[in-house]
Amino acid sequence: MNKKTAFVIAVFSTLNAFFFNEYNLSLFRKADASNNTRSLVLNETVFSPDDEYYISPVENYLAGKGWKRSPAVGNGDYFRRVPGYSLVYLVFAKLYGHQTAHHLIKYFQLILFGVSVYCFCFIVFSITKQKLLTIIFSLLFGLVPFFSGWVYYTMTEAITPTLMVFYVFYLLRAYHQNDEKKKLLNYVAASFFLGYIILTRPYTGIAGLMIAAIVINDYYLKRESKSFLLLLKKTAIISMLPLLMISTWTIRNYILTSEFVPLEKAFHPQSLDRMKPEFNGMVSFAKCWGEDGSYFNTYEQPLYYRAISGDTSFTYVEQVLNSWPKNIIDEFGYQRLYNIVKEHQRVAFMQKKYYDKNIAMPDQYSPEQIKLQQQYNELINEYKQKHFFSYWIKTPLIYLKRMVVHSNSSNIAFFQKNRDNRIINLIRYKLALLHIIIYSCLFFNLFFMKNDLNKTLFVYTPLLFVLFFTVIHREIEQRYMLPILPVMLMGVTFTYQIIISSKQKTQLNQLP
Repeated sequence: MNKKTAFVIAVFSTLNAFFFNEYNLSLFRKADASNNTRSLVLNETVFSPDDEYYISPVENYLAGKGWKRSPAVGNGDYFRRVPGYSLVYLVFAKLYGHQTAHHLIKYFQLILFGVSVYCFCFIVFSITKQKLLTIIFSLLFGLVPFFSGWVYYTMTEAITPTLMVFYVFYLLRAYHQNDEKKKLLNYVAASFFLGYIILTRPYTGIAGLMIAAIVINDYYLKRESKSFLLLLKKTAIISMLPLLMISTWTIRNYILTSEFVPLEKAFHPQSLDRMKPEFNGMVSFAKCWGEDGSYFNTYEQPLYYRAISGDTSFTYVEQVLNSWPKNIIDEFGYQRLYNIVKEHQRVAFMQKKYYDKNIAMPDQYSPEQIKLQQQYNELINEYKQKHFFSYWIKTPLIYLKRMVVHSNSSNIAFFQKNRDNRIINLIRYKLALLHIIIYSCLFFNLFFMKNDLNKTLFVYTPLLFVLFFTVIHREIEQRYMLPILPVMLMGVTFTYQIIISSKQKTQLNQLP
């Protein structure tokens, strides 16, 4: 694969992403003008509720309030999210102010995406050794909006796919490098991008399996003269940057709050938000039967936010119960569940005074919160005992279906504002088909890929992401899998090669 071809593909993909995202911005601007909605931030980037996590720490820091997400009243606001993306925004905001920062950062993210396309070309060529196949898959990565549809947002998804591509690029470059000094430098570069993507999205630490497998293979298993001491030495050097990055953030958290928080902490007693034991209890109970997160919000948020505003009407309690499956109500009893949800509402109401004064909540959860979570846990344990198959098999499959069967385009105005257009809907269906094919190839490779090292990188690592969101976390939005999706697309090239190789063997066996 020559550099010129890769450069042309990268430039073409960047221009395509530019015009497509600019068109999306124009659709948002029209919607704002006609409906008086808030779709954009400073008329430059696409608004997201998560901007609170990534932009407000920088705003507070530059305003002299410290690196804390808004409302910046408790210790939990120091580390509600890791600082990776916010640090990128800080550079632009510090140099140019917030208005210009929003204008420039989207183009910076666009350029990053273009560079990742360039790197993607060489990754695929190192796998396939076929120029035409490399061009096809690189164009898929560059032109399909799965990967570039977030670059005009100010949130982690704008950069996590590119960070993952850079990580894999340097990882494979190191593995195929013969010069020992250059090999080590490339491994260090790969480890930097791994560390930074972890500081941007902690669960991406799952991808650490890739560098662990390659380093062990490169410095120990494939060498004639095996030296465990050499492996330890190289591992220490390679892991130095990620450990330094994470430990620096951890030490900072401890100095400020006297709390040991290595990355981020969603639940904190002082925070002015709904992430409390009662929320954890209710959402964990709802996940037993595979509740959709967006649907969960339609009944939990009114219960919570109306309570902290002073409205404890039983209407919101009934709304929760009416939203739960009938078999759940019948099994656990309407009155028992009503009492628990009513207590949930009361516990939320107790937090009202802190919201009214905009002050931090106590640094310990209340006995009522702890007791209520225990009641939810009792419901969960009963469900697990009575519905073992449903909890461990059926429900994860429900989340797997949501993960796989969609067009990955809900964040793109072009598709969402033209749902009545048959041609655009046809494109959406084709995107959904491509998304399903990518996942189907992942499971195909699980059974038919032979090389153990490739399998670790392109099958086992993505599967760990799948298992994390379907079995452990039990919640999925399309963007959660976005960081690992480029790696899964790389894996499709193996499926193609396996199928072609199988057909060629079949034809040879049929020769007289």
